[in-house]
Amino acid sequence: MVLLSDIDQTGNECLIPGIKIGNDKIPQKVEIDDVEIGDLLICYTDEEIENKSFNNRVIQQMTKGIYGHVGIVVDKYRVVDATGSGVKINLIEDFIKNYTLITIMRDKHVSYDQQIEIVGFLKRQIGKPYNKSGAALLPLCREIYWKSHYWLKEPKRLTYRLLYPLIKTFIRHRYKAGFFNPEKSKYFCSELALASFNKIGRADFNHWINPLVISPNDLINQNIGFTFQGYLTKHKKIYPHENDIHVDE
Repeated sequence: MVLLSDIDQTGNECLIPGIKIGNDKIPQKVEIDDVEIGDLLICYTDEEIENKSFNNRVIQQMTKGIYGHVGIVVDKYRVVDATGSGVKINLIEDFIKNYTLITIMRDKHVSYDQQIEIVGFLKRQIGKPYNKSGAALLPLCREIYWKSHYWLKEPKRLTYRLLYPLIKTFIRHRYKAGFFNPEKSKYFCSELALASFNKIGRADFNHWINPLVISPNDLINQNIGFTFQGYLTKHKKIYPHENDIHVDE
């Protein structure tokens, strides 16, 4: 059995037992040579192993899950990501040193020409500042928009009731998937990742799947076109979180 992400009747996220379909073994640890252009490297940090507590806990709380960061592979050796110091490019081997475990997610329907477009988009963003306000608003935008998407009751709290229609309209019109999606002046990590795929007009990214409401965890837990390819880690063995959906119970 594996744990799968779901939404309960109140609009809150929960993990439910699921069945692994098929007889293929779930891939585990892989090497850097196995990554491909456009792969998402989604990062998990174990507080005890890495001796990081406060900052990591804040990030996990903000992103509503165990994964706190994501980078996008632009060639066999380098990855682009958005951090507090801005959008930058690093060697993958240096990137993985900062985290306990990295989950590789891949969109298998992206063509070679589309990969080149993704790389071109990402390289144009290098040097841009980090979207601090967008990252800070992610939990609120995400909660309100998800509840709208699942046709659940609007929040009862007065603050949310006042902000609900405003944020819903803003998110809907701020981003539209496709070739005409405007490039922004700044990005946070999951915003940059999804914007790079929206830029090539991925048809299965409908209007609600946009960079303002998707966290690093959603890139793994939600069925939006990415499939699990295995783990990268600096350690000799894998140290997953107990709620990692790709680990057998």
